[in-house]
Amino acid sequence: MVSGADDCEIVDDGRCVTDGEGPYGAFEFCRVKALQPLVITTVYYDIETGSDFMTVADKAYRQTASGPQGVHVPQGAELVWQSDDSVFHEGFKVCASVVVTTTPVTQTTLVATTIPAGPTSSAPITIAPVTTGPAFWQIVS
Repeated sequence: MVSGADDCEIVDDGRCVTDGEGPYGAFEFCRVKALQPLVITTVYYDIETGSDFMTVADKAYRQTASGPQGVHVPQGAELVWQSDDSVFHEGFKVCASVVVTTTPVTQTTLVATTIPAGPTSSAPITIAPVTTGPAFWQIVS
């Protein structure tokens, strides 16, 4: 889990954004930025209808059980969550998938390199490329 602002967390290997476990609190607010084009789907969205809401790429979701489904989010767009101070529900969890495009992609082959043993070493050293998963979200505030 990666936490930034107190009111949102990035979970599930960076794919999902949630307000955390259990009911959310009063006056929660956070902004999370998409680091690449994404498609987001709601896992759960239990909010106080009309008062607490999420905005994704400038569209507000104000009805409980009506979070974003299959919404395309461009790189740099924000997910914003905010609550008032009256009624608290279980909150939300939305997850991202990478946008699949039909544009041809150049393939890169990663190859391990072996450095032969030298005068100060009796064994060869193998250097393998390190790969990491894609970054989906960044907590802004």
